[in-house]
Amino acid sequence: MPLIKATIDNVDRLGTSRGLTGPIVRGDIQTVSQHIETLKQLSPQNLAAYLTMAQKTLALAKKSERLDPADAEQIQRRLTETWPAGDNKESST
Repeated sequence: MPLIKATIDNVDRLGTSRGLTGPIVRGDIQTVSQHIETLKQLSPQNLAAYLTMAQKTLALAKKSERLDPADAEQIQRRLTETWPAGDNKESST
């Protein structure tokens, strides 16, 4: 619960884009990749939901101007290459 409360407080204080935290806004491609690989192994039925939320988070991170453009591109590539065959890809642009 402390993490959820801190997130809500950040969003309330700073707004959605500026209050964003987590591996995407930090440009932490290793953590994003670990999330994807773990979901593929343990919960593949939830992978598309994760990818959709990650795309939306990436769009917010870009809007906040706190994410390095090179990191944003690397994360975008990783998300795009991961989409299961036949699923619609979300676009963050």
